[in-house]
Order: sequence, then structure tokens, then C-alpha cells
Amino acid sequence: QDLKKEEVPANLISSFEKEFTNVSDVEWEKDMDNYKVEFDFNRMEQEVWYAPNGKEVKREVEIMSSQLPNSILSTLKNKFASFEIEDIEMTTINNEVTYEVEVENSNKEMVLTLDKNGKVLSERLD
Repeated sequence: QDLKKEEVPANLISSFEKEFTNVSDVEWEKDMDNYKVEFDFNRMEQEVWYAPNGKEVKREVEIMSSQLPNSILSTLKNKFASFEIEDIEMTTINNEVTYEVEVENSNKEMVLTLDKNGKVLSERLD
């Protein structure tokens, strides 16, 4: 459910504003027990989930292919050479980072989830 800024606990606003300045298109939502804030930072979309106590529990950051680790680029080149990268999100949960890479070719679109070492954790048709 969408929330107005005044409906968000002050400690969450404070945590968010301490870390992020010069952001735009800020939108808050209640996501089960947590609060999610979506925003643009350096022209890239980001989402951060906070627990009610203000602790960050999850972060999704849109990134460019040039920001992918070489291990992932190598996997994409070797196993998905016929695909082009369409979109990339880097997700951090409990200091564990995964990369969700949307790829497509003339036959299909797929969403790949890879770890920082380039191991494919999941792949699904989009």
C-alpha cells in the first residue's frame, strides 16, 4: 500500500535521508511488516526495505552492465552468448549480493539470477 511521507515512521525517514541525498521520485510503501522506499539516485532506480526498527533488510539497485563483476560477464558470454542484456538489478540481503539479469534474443526473454562469482542460481522465462 502506498504511503504519504507523514505516514512513515520518523526513524525510517531519518535512516533514509542520512544515507541518500539528492534523490528524486521518492515513494514509500508498506510491504507486509516492512517499509519500502523507491527512488531515483544518480539517474538509476533503487529500492530499499526497512524493518520498523530502521534496520535495512533489503536493497535493489539498477546497474549498468559495465558495473557487473567480470565473473558474471564471463558467465553471460560463455553460457548466454546469443542473448543481449536488457536490465540488471543488484540485490543485497544480509550482506549477500545477487544479480538479476534480464536477457533476450530473437526467440525468448529470460531472467537470470547469479551470485557474485558468476554461478547461475536460477533462470526463468520472462
